[in-house]
Amino acid sequence: MIILLLYAKKAIIYGIFLYPRIILCFLVVRLQPLPKNGYFYNVKRLVYIVLSSLAILSCGGHRPVFPENRKPVLVSDRLSNPSVTAFCTDALGRMWIGTERGLNRFNGYDYHQYSFSNDTLGLPGNYISDIALDRSGRIWVGTEDGVAVFSENTGFRRIPVHSKEKAVSQILCGKDGKVYLSMMEDFCVLDSLTGAFESRIPKIDRCHSYCQRCYLDENEYHLWSVASLEITRYNLETFECIDTCRTSHFVATSTMLTNGEIWMAGRNAISVFDTRTLSMKPLPEAIRSNKTFMRQDIEFIAEADSSTVLFKTSEGQLYCYLREEETMMEVPPSMFRIPPSFALKSVYLDSSHRLWLASDNNGFAVRPPLSGSNYYGLDSGELGSASIVSASRDSKGNIWLASLHDGLFRYDPHSGTLSKPRLSHHSYIENPIISTATILW
Repeated sequence: MIILLLYAKKAIIYGIFLYPRIILCFLVVRLQPLPKNGYFYNVKRLVYIVLSSLAILSCGGHRPVFPENRKPVLVSDRLSNPSVTAFCTDALGRMWIGTERGLNRFNGYDYHQYSFSNDTLGLPGNYISDIALDRSGRIWVGTEDGVAVFSENTGFRRIPVHSKEKAVSQILCGKDGKVYLSMMEDFCVLDSLTGAFESRIPKIDRCHSYCQRCYLDENEYHLWSVASLEITRYNLETFECIDTCRTSHFVATSTMLTNGEIWMAGRNAISVFDTRTLSMKPLPEAIRSNKTFMRQDIEFIAEADSSTVLFKTSEGQLYCYLREEETMMEVPPSMFRIPPSFALKSVYLDSSHRLWLASDNNGFAVRPPLSGSNYYGLDSGELGSASIVSASRDSKGNIWLASLHDGLFRYDPHSGTLSKPRLSHHSYIENPIISTATILW
């Protein structure tokens, strides 16, 4: 009897809150006065039985229906934390931004924030150390307590890591679809059979420097490990050590360029190692002769684009080496249009060749690529909604920008002013040409 009463109570609760239309039809049919004999009375009884069956079946262990996303994502107009640690662009062009407290997916308008979750369908930690995109379009997120992978179909899913360490310092994704983790002193690879990251090089940082970085070469036949005092090459199939090269100075920061060169810096010294020739290269004269630059400690090195190497010193100054022009120049903060309080700590070049500047205290900034004379220092916000289709430079250094529907713009990089010349006809300007006589065609 008690069980029947409980089921009756359950049926009433679910029936009232989840199936009001069935209950309403049930009452209408039940209360409709009809004679007990005849065709309509039998139809009424049949409808009554069907509705009663539906009401009972609806109580069979079903729960209230929630939205598809059982864990609502917080959407905000700002970052989850002002200290940015990592960037990554997904296959849809959205930017994933890691911070010291949470992950953010930026679509150009707002931020979808993700944070630590106690179950396996969320991030294992809030401190985001690295983000990477694999060949399948999945986003890999490394934290201080493990790694998770995100796909559009399944959302986040934690991946076990069979290592003594938990903190992920670096994620590497190969062209063959393999995914690797650098755990400071342990190097792991994703095993397709176990579905977990397995340790392959237990003591990859033999110098115990805690500033070790790993790189895949252009053909991905080898793994390069750069520690404080040595460079080591491993076979990616057997994970055996092939050879080791001692560095000429202490290495505090390093980066691998697209041409296979590894640039290293630390303690007032810079060196370049060529992975193709397996030898050290002479430092470019433009860098070596810049005594002001060479007297400073380098905090980080980054490849701003295919022809530009960017440096940040411990005194907060920015320098860039233009490889094609073989020149070294100091980059004023005004060129990046960032305030003096913007503590720049890393840069990221996205698929559209835009520079994403990560700050330690002010979030991030997005700027056009820095590539020598092609960098204008012009903020896209100054052009409003104008769609720029081409650009040309005159003999005085002015930049002429042709837009799709808004005519022609002239930008003076020396004064930083943007003007719009008056033209008698500018329905559509495809490509402005400046002749040697400074005549606009």
